[in-house]
Amino acid sequence: MFILVISVASCSKTGGRFLNKERVSSPNKTEAGAVSGKKADKMDKEGDSIIKEEDAENYEKIVPQVGQYLGKYQINISSFNGVLNLLNDNGQLKATLTFTNWGKGSVEYLKKVSIKGTMISFTRSVPSISEMERIGSSRYIKQKFYGTFSKDGRTILGYMVEGGTETTWKGKR
Repeated sequence: MFILVISVASCSKTGGRFLNKERVSSPNKTEAGAVSGKKADKMDKEGDSIIKEEDAENYEKIVPQVGQYLGKYQINISSFNGVLNLLNDNGQLKATLTFTNWGKGSVEYLKKVSIKGTMISFTRSVPSISEMERIGSSRYIKQKFYGTFSKDGRTILGYMVEGGTETTWKGKR
């Protein structure tokens, strides 16, 4: 399965309409989220979403901008609580995670942070002994997070995958 993410690009093949060419893979067998932004008018023969030309003028309203999602979210993953901080660092999207009831409460720097439309994904990893000691982990960690922002950008609902097991998580401002 894949999640289709709408983005704007001109395309002569579709007669000047706007067409998505970006796919985000999902480790889940079911679709992890809906098409972001306004639902596409129809699908082209390759299965890509097409945005009506008249909608392209309102693209800013159709697909949310990353800036509206920046800030701190109180998150919960099982019984673990923390703070997810999404920030703009000199034009680059970055994120940190700090657990309030796990480890040493150290700031963890997340990797592969991406926001596409209303979808977010990032990786939390503890790949070395020195990083384990720094954050207070007793083991190596590699977790992939996927989520969807609410329309108002105040909540995130998603799932985390570690070792083939999915765990739900949520964030709220």
